[in-house]
Amino acid sequence: MWSRFVTRARLLRALIAFGAILAVHRSDAATTTLLVDSQLDGADAAPGDGTCATTGGSCTLRAAIQEAGFPPNDVLVLVPGGSIA
Repeated sequence: MWSRFVTRARLLRALIAFGAILAVHRSDAATTTLLVDSQLDGADAAPGDGTCATTGGSCTLRAAIQEAGFPPNDVLVLVPGGSIA
């Protein structure tokens, strides 16, 4: 029921507006920081390579979450605050 009230676009707007920080924790691992720098919705070009980058070279929220799903590092995903026009 909640999904009909929240679309992906609204969720992305809210995350960007509030400067969200998402973290995935794994024990005994180094931390990788990924900075979301695009408001577009693009997939990671090579999930698991340690780099958040779409085929266009930007780091989208989707690409960062995809990259965070691969071990062995802890991953900190930074979503800067701002507004979407």
